[in-house]
Amino acid sequence: MLSQQYEDNIDTILQKIHEAEAIVVGGAAGMSAAAGYNWYRDDAMFRKYFNAFAEEYGIDSIFGGFYYRFRTEEERWAYLATLINFVADVPIGRPYKDLYKILRGKNYFILTTNQDTQFLQVFPEEKVSAIQGNWTYLQCGRPCHDGIYHYAEQAKTGSLGSPT
Repeated sequence: MLSQQYEDNIDTILQKIHEAEAIVVGGAAGMSAAAGYNWYRDDAMFRKYFNAFAEEYGIDSIFGGFYYRFRTEEERWAYLATLINFVADVPIGRPYKDLYKILRGKNYFILTTNQDTQFLQVFPEEKVSAIQGNWTYLQCGRPCHDGIYHYAEQAKTGSLGSPT
């Protein structure tokens, strides 16, 4: 059961949002963790997508795989491809949907360090600044053309498809 003070705080926040002319939202790893996507621990979600890496290399979290020194570039890219598939496959988390409902009709902008595209799957791209980048698009490591490719198509089909 929620305490009265907690409920009062929620009411105050909702009133401030209602009164605000503009809102800037800062969202980080806690939003995705609240949605069940914890980048920093070995849990069921990690095992569902990254179990092979946990067993073969002893990697114990999604984030831990970023810093693992794989033996070959192919192994590293297998990990990154698995990560892209994870990002493309997981549903939009409830906290993102709830925030969208709260901000609907308001003048807002979102700053996020999240690269997992959860914000970008809910909010218009022009309303989100992913200041550490995101995995929405892929492009050649050594630019051979100016095209970029949406990650979901690549993750699902294994084909780059048409550049945007």
